[in-house]
Amino acid sequence: ALQWSGMDCLPVYSGGIRFYSPVPIGNLVEISARLVHTGHSSMHISVHVRSADPKIGEFTLTTHCMSVFVALDEGSPAKTPIWQPRSNEDVRLDAHALDLMRLRATKS
Repeated sequence: ALQWSGMDCLPVYSGGIRFYSPVPIGNLVEISARLVHTGHSSMHISVHVRSADPKIGEFTLTTHCMSVFVALDEGSPAKTPIWQPRSNEDVRLDAHALDLMRLRATKS
């Protein structure tokens, strides 16, 4: 979020957490994050956690979630640069983020 917006960011939501498998003690952990949607001041980021036995080095997905951050300028929400989907996968992920926003709004 900081890299995209260039501003301080505040996490405001993490959800849809899916645990696929535990991370054994001593395993390597790799975390990747991908911007999938931007709003006026918000950024939706898909987070994947993978782990691997250091002797083998083959990473497998252990956890996934969606996190939302808000860019801040002197403590107030600030406009973020607009992210435009480029690939078909980007379009699907952007639509998924919008679906999740609608679901959260109906549960309020």
